[in-house]
Amino acid sequence: MSDAIRLAVATLAVVCVAALLFMALVPSHPLGAEHGRARALLANNDIAEAAEIYARLGESDDAVALNNLAVLKYRGKGVDRDGAEAARLFGRAARLGLVRARLNILLATTYACRNSGRDNNRRRAGELEALIAAGDRLAASYLEDCLAKADGQTSGRVIEVDNPGERLIEAARIATAGGDPDEHLHAGFKLATVVTRAAAGEVDASGLRNIFPKLAEAAMQHFAAAEAAGEISALLGYSQLSRLGDSLGGGALAARIRERSEDGWLEAAADRGHTRSACRRASRIIRSWRNVMKSPEPKIPRNAEVARFQEFTGLCRKTPIPPGYAHNAGRSPADRLAAERAYNRRFDRWMKEDAFVITTPDYPNFEHDYMEAVETRGQLTLLAREGLELARANAPLGGK
Repeated sequence: MSDAIRLAVATLAVVCVAALLFMALVPSHPLGAEHGRARALLANNDIAEAAEIYARLGESDDAVALNNLAVLKYRGKGVDRDGAEAARLFGRAARLGLVRARLNILLATTYACRNSGRDNNRRRAGELEALIAAGDRLAASYLEDCLAKADGQTSGRVIEVDNPGERLIEAARIATAGGDPDEHLHAGFKLATVVTRAAAGEVDASGLRNIFPKLAEAAMQHFAAAEAAGEISALLGYSQLSRLGDSLGGGALAARIRERSEDGWLEAAADRGHTRSACRRASRIIRSWRNVMKSPEPKIPRNAEVARFQEFTGLCRKTPIPPGYAHNAGRSPADRLAAERAYNRRFDRWMKEDAFVITTPDYPNFEHDYMEAVETRGQLTLLAREGLELARANAPLGGK
């Protein structure tokens, strides 16, 4: 074999090895190797380099790359924030036929139905349904937020549209078609909040009365699917639904939910390590204790009650606190960084799919409701002040 042939064979071998290494290091991706490389860089927080890849792909009219680069520019991730350039890129991707880019344009214009007026909300709901029909299943999650009026603490109001309950059930069905347990939780909590608030007279139920059983059944089934996937947060959903009692209807699942009280389901979830349920149960205990201890004949909690309460507060204190709230936790910088990463990994879903979205649907903080944890810690401070004062006049906290 001549030296030239040996050199050619050796070169080919090196190229093959390099290609195999590249394939091993860069995960396969349905959109191609460059998209896989960009996702690997993003996973390693090398966002600027990933943005360069998307920019190169965009030059060849890669609609997903144009959309993803637009999201990075809109959010200011790895590149300078530039809303005008993001809008231009979204428009280009939409003209190339990418439905996700159309969804991003809608979300950038006005967040779906959030405090935007009745007529505008009706129009937004229709636009989201058009995007769903065009093939973007994630639009159904935003439609759930829209129909259940996703405005934070007042979530549960249903906007004035025709057949709001039926449309909410159908949106939940579409959003959960992929089997994502977080989507099941999202759907379950939206449905449960609407039906429980309507049943309690907290919201106008005129458009929902005839569909109460279907709403309750849909909420139960979505929570059951999440529980089957290992989501403890489903027990928190059962706690919420348990308020409905016999209104839950028949069936084995309804009977199971009725077996425990609202507090019973909170304790069951807390016993399995669910921090939000622990915070909520501790908060409810504090409120009851404060009422009793402020009465003319205050009763000091028993040792067993105090021990159980301490279990819940101990778990509640483990709640990760996201950026902007870490100062309330009194934790070390390392703990705050770990909490930030845990929070972002769990809840910031904008980069989860191949084609990014500019924001995350209104997923509740299922595992770690930091606001509820902060509120519970504040109540603990009040209990300590008032409880110790009453204890000096009567008996030690925890006496029999």
